[in-house]
Amino acid sequence: MPSPGSASMVKGLTERQEEEESKEIQDDLGELLNEEKKPAESHEITHEYLMNHKEPLTPQLRLLLFFVAFGSIMMGMDQALLTTAEIFAKPFLHISTSHWSWVASAFSLATAWGTLFAIPVGEFLGRKRALQISATLCFTGGVMQTAANSFRVLLAGRLLLGLGMGLEAMNIPIYLAECAPAYGRGGHLNFFNWFQMSGAPTAYVINAIFLQVKTPWRWRFMLAPICVAAFIQFLGLLLLPESPRWYLMKDKMDLAEKAWQRLRYDSPVTRYEYRKMVEGVGEDLKERKTYLDSFKLIFTNRRVRTPFYIGAVLGMASQFSGATAIGYYLTSLLEILGLTVETAVYAEIPIGFWSAIIASIPSYLLDKVGRRPLLMYTFPPQIIAIILSLTSFYIPISKASQRAEDYFIGFLLYGAFNNIGISSIQWVEAGELYETEVRSIGAAWSAFWIFASAFVTTYTFSKQVDAVGVKGLYGLYTGFTVFFMIVLFFIFPETKGKTLEEVKEIMEGGLPFIIHKNIVDAWNNVKYLLSFGKQQSKSMTASEESAAP
Repeated sequence: MPSPGSASMVKGLTERQEEEESKEIQDDLGELLNEEKKPAESHEITHEYLMNHKEPLTPQLRLLLFFVAFGSIMMGMDQALLTTAEIFAKPFLHISTSHWSWVASAFSLATAWGTLFAIPVGEFLGRKRALQISATLCFTGGVMQTAANSFRVLLAGRLLLGLGMGLEAMNIPIYLAECAPAYGRGGHLNFFNWFQMSGAPTAYVINAIFLQVKTPWRWRFMLAPICVAAFIQFLGLLLLPESPRWYLMKDKMDLAEKAWQRLRYDSPVTRYEYRKMVEGVGEDLKERKTYLDSFKLIFTNRRVRTPFYIGAVLGMASQFSGATAIGYYLTSLLEILGLTVETAVYAEIPIGFWSAIIASIPSYLLDKVGRRPLLMYTFPPQIIAIILSLTSFYIPISKASQRAEDYFIGFLLYGAFNNIGISSIQWVEAGELYETEVRSIGAAWSAFWIFASAFVTTYTFSKQVDAVGVKGLYGLYTGFTVFFMIVLFFIFPETKGKTLEEVKEIMEGGLPFIIHKNIVDAWNNVKYLLSFGKQQSKSMTASEESAAP
């Protein structure tokens, strides 16, 4: 062992010091290099960075997006299953046409009321528990309508099923909006509409299969899959965490953080988003001391009240074009066109798959094109498609194939633009228009107007056909679609690329501000197009003059 102060000892200490200094320099250099690769720290993260930086989805969040939105498949299945089951259930249970109007529309009526009951359920029990309750109600209602031996039992099952779907319709958009990342919220919320549209082809295939069962109660097989879908969703929900935002609203910070950690990977971006969420919820809840204060805010605060006007108009606009009513009576309409029941059922299968494929498109367009352009661009083609379907009823009944061909072209075009536009946008806005303190009430309000309008159009369908005929009814649908297109042109704002905390800033000036902004933007677009046309005309004239000898 070298003695203290010896040359070897001094040399060893010097070498060790040099190694440590070299290591420190390498560590500092490594940190600097890593910092260049990392996103900026929370205080440096801009809104644009947050919207453009796509964090990968965790397996838990993927499960949540799937099983939460999956509940809406029952809505699409119900419409498609009942349109064929009607042909066999009516004579089997001895139900008149007027009574069947109640059977067909009871689902929408109960769903409308179910959205109102969903307010306290989702507010006090949480989004996850509300959906578990709704899945249980849908399962019970599905069993009742499948096993019904009388009009009353069938009607009771339809009402219970609708009540469960009311809970679903309100809580699904909220649950998705509160958990989905901001950069892709529009596409993720569209899962609700996509599963709803996917329910139709699933049901049409089921109808075609059980159409071959030669028993008078084959309609029971057609209605039973609703129970299976409800059971699948209930099991899937057991795997999911509660909404972190709901935990924050209940001042359960520890549970909120644990739920967030299950749904998101840890990174500066997600930590920033979490802190912004905590701050935003805290600011929102300062105005609300009790649950009743939420209702008071709606009547006293213009910013809070404005989305309720927009939500109501969107709900009515989505249904008074006949979207739901035609779906419930599609088989009967095809019979009027001259098709047999079997041919009509088989023809509905490609229609259903077409709708499901088209319904996936908004998942991409909503966050690329935007909500407002997508809504406005898809209204005119819908109007043309409705008129095209209307003209098919003017073709002589002897030309059944041509009548059906023209009707299908119009119906497919209408379904495409409806699913890309208002059908998807109405559910996206139900989840993102409303502020935290009134989000449960707002989502219920939007869903109520959707289903209340669906009930009105479905219940009165056969009565309107008797009064004005199919041609007159389609004329009404055309007029309503034009009217709501004009109204929404003025009052519908753009929410693309906004966090939920930023959406409320759009509502600060109320409807007058939104209307003024929409008019100014439209006028600027017109001026741009006119100036662009003049520039093109001048350039063409100049090129022609230069080409002249």
